[in-house]
Amino acid sequence: MKKYLLTLAVFALMCVANVSEAKAEEYLIKINKNTNVVTVYDKTTGEPVKAFVCSVGNATPIGTFKTSDKYRWHLLVGPSYGQYCTHIVGGIYFHSVAGRNTTPYNISAYSYNKLGSAASHGCIRLCVRDAKWIYDHCELGTTVHIFDSDFSGPLGKPKTIKIPASQNWDPTDPAVKK
Repeated sequence: MKKYLLTLAVFALMCVANVSEAKAEEYLIKINKNTNVVTVYDKTTGEPVKAFVCSVGNATPIGTFKTSDKYRWHLLVGPSYGQYCTHIVGGIYFHSVAGRNTTPYNISAYSYNKLGSAASHGCIRLCVRDAKWIYDHCELGTTVHIFDSDFSGPLGKPKTIKIPASQNWDPTDPAVKK
């Protein structure tokens, strides 16, 4: 009976491991450096699910990678801080537009208004809503493919939100009290 229970427990653990592994493969994320667009695809059907406007940089690498870590807030170059950071490779992350501290009232309108054009040191800058979506829905181990193309993708390039120079918060941030 002990051997049977042990076998059953090992089988159950293997099933849980396979479920979490399968979950990591629910989405495929493609980043087009040329058009500054992130498109998320359903890994099973190949259908596009979401598109985000982003800002990449000259140091954003071309290639295929797997996400490996997540941080609610993370220290970035500058020093500055990003929200909802998902590690891609090396020092490259998905993250919100960087700010001076770990509060939602910390960004520069000048930096925020660059979303949609190359502006980062290599990371993939997003508005908070989009960085949080990746953080919440894309498990570690999600495939990220970074490439150059003139085609923005099947969902096109989303419109950017512009904020006034005096505003120090992302209008898509759910933590901001408006």
